[in-house]
Amino acid sequence: MSSRAINKTALITGATSGIGLQCAHVLAAKAYDIVIIGSNPLKMEKAISELQQYSVKVYPLVMDLSLPESAENVFNYCLENHIEIDVLICNAGISLGTTLINTNIEDIRRILYLHIIHSTLLCRLFGDKMRERKTGNILIVSSLTAYTPYPTMALYAASKRYLHSFSKSLRAELKPQGVNISELCPGGVDTPIVSKKNFFIATAARLGVLSDPKDIAEESIKKMFRKKAKITPCLFYRILIFFLRFIPHSIVVFLYKHTSIFSNQKTKNSPTESYLYEASTPPYALITGACSGIGWSYAQVLAKKGYHLVLVSNQEKKLEEKTKIIKNKYNIDVQNIYIDLSQSNAATTVFQFCREKKLRIEILINNAGVYQAGYFLDMDKDKINNLLYLHTITLSKLCRYFGKMMQENKSGYILNMSSLASWMPYPKIAVYAASKRYIKNFSRSLRTELLPYNVSVITVAPGAVNTDLLQLAPQYRNYAIKTGIMMSADKVAKRSLSAMFRKKSFTTTKLINLISIPLLLLLPLRLIIIIENKFKNIFIK
Repeated sequence: MSSRAINKTALITGATSGIGLQCAHVLAAKAYDIVIIGSNPLKMEKAISELQQYSVKVYPLVMDLSLPESAENVFNYCLENHIEIDVLICNAGISLGTTLINTNIEDIRRILYLHIIHSTLLCRLFGDKMRERKTGNILIVSSLTAYTPYPTMALYAASKRYLHSFSKSLRAELKPQGVNISELCPGGVDTPIVSKKNFFIATAARLGVLSDPKDIAEESIKKMFRKKAKITPCLFYRILIFFLRFIPHSIVVFLYKHTSIFSNQKTKNSPTESYLYEASTPPYALITGACSGIGWSYAQVLAKKGYHLVLVSNQEKKLEEKTKIIKNKYNIDVQNIYIDLSQSNAATTVFQFCREKKLRIEILINNAGVYQAGYFLDMDKDKINNLLYLHTITLSKLCRYFGKMMQENKSGYILNMSSLASWMPYPKIAVYAASKRYIKNFSRSLRTELLPYNVSVITVAPGAVNTDLLQLAPQYRNYAIKTGIMMSADKVAKRSLSAMFRKKSFTTTKLINLISIPLLLLLPLRLIIIIENKFKNIFIK
């Protein structure tokens, strides 16, 4: 049987160089028409020239996928030109190679839009069409850094971990629909995105395990068509991934503090503004999602400890009510900010408010979040976008702004709310679980960067909490409360703040959660699907 395809088309992002271009070559050789997307016009011309050797159609699309609406623009381009996509390869990526504090605010938005939001939306838009036809392949390019949340790579590594988790959930959902999802985790690759000055890349080159993009493309396409879940072409990296699971993060912290392994990373767009305050300036705690659930419990505990507060919420009436209550009860200064943190520039607005008021934020609690359960391809695109912006971009920007302030003042705490779901890449919570995994990995990298400045970062993964966020059906909620599986918001706040002040890196706030984490990681995909089918009505629709 011929390996040639008839009237089939592949869409590849980041297709003008490296792995993306080589994937285009491999698929064009198999008679696939190619939609190539890249942001550089000169590279695009060169790529088109190379692909002309094949008797296929090439649809060049010069577009910056880090810009809002670009995923929709790509989809509409295909609709207008009557192009059906049979293979989608989400490959586009950038690496900044600098600490978060030395990262430009716009670059935070750019890398997370490119890696997370638009990869997710492209899967949503084209995956829906594949589901209708009951056939299709999606290849999501992750990275070895997904397993190594080391400093200077907080955004890149955490975003790749998001893609790792997202691909697992999506595969579980779409496999029964005839759509295959594969993840490519290539390790060190000799492409323009990497710097050979990077310690790890230089080491890979010396060991002879810096892979050729052509070899990666050939093997990944072959295994994608064989419907492999995870593709790591080089044996060395498959072994390395296994052992990386067991390396304590404390070793990474030690290397960062006492060696030059990370010192050769480039610094880009280093901010010049000063956030230094007089020692006598009173400390404030800033809490997002502060008017209900765990956020409100955090506010009360910290107010009782004497901290002044900045309460941030998108519930205007409730925000005013809570501000009055806590002012009257604790006799502290309480500032409030009514804002939707899922919108662009929300983090900047919050920071500018604090700067104008000359508020020294010593505690930042990124608690705001939304929970969405449902099959990915049935979820509203705007809701997906808002969830991801809130959980990844806004959170990261707030950490950059206030982390810089804490670094200069050599004092501070950052508490980022993750979830037990970050270990649960299950059907119906694909985006939520992956975004919470991003938070966990991002926080580990940031902690390593800021610890030398007496700034501690903690990740909290509380499991089930009795709040309005988790829309459990009444029978399941009652059972969870009676058995102690579901905790009260007050207990979560007290225990996690206690861990934060002791400068712990992570807490689940409950022993049963700690025990369940390795069990969740060991569950095979088939069993996950069975469990999901059995408990279809666990959440309120």
